Amino acid sequence: MRILSIVGTAAADASVLPVPVELLLIGWTLSRPHLGWWLAAAYLAASVSGAPIGYAVGRRGVATFLQKRIPPDRWTKVEGWVQRYGAFGITFGGLTALPYPAFVITAGVFQMSLWKVLLAVAIGRGAKGFLSVALLLRFGRPALLWLEELGIVTVIVFAAVAVFVWLWWRNARTARISLRSD
Repeated sequence: MRILSIVGTAAADASVLPVPVELLLIGWTLSRPHLGWWLAAAYLAASVSGAPIGYAVGRRGVATFLQKRIPPDRWTKVEGWVQRYGAFGITFGGLTALPYPAFVITAGVFQMSLWKVLLAVAIGRGAKGFLSVALLLRFGRPALLWLEELGIVTVIVFAAVAVFVWLWWRNARTARISLRSD
């Protein structure tokens, strides 16, 4: 039952529903340490198997909707970023506490190679799952404090990056508006 709960939740989390599957992984590993590695393997397998669903949603459902609403020059710029940094972004997203479906759906929207997406999911989610289990098995409950702090650090880093991107975008937009008025 423990493995099935991890599998179902991890597949949903990698596809379209951002659910905190790590809480299940941590809880089940602490309550049944002998299953820790099996739980991490199930987490990884379910994440990889759920990712094509989110990818397909992005590719088929959301792409057309967004493309009609985003100016072509911005669409091209974001597409270039995704093509250049997409696999790294998905891997990074798998290591963080950020809503993971957003990364996989975006990869589908901009038609990244599905194989790259699956590899990035496997690396990011595999590292997160196996590292969490390794820390829990080695240090037990005290590792929870470290994992909790890591989650907070991730949120702080993401917030700082988001503020930086917003300021950069606002500055670039202001510069474009002033060029148009001249």
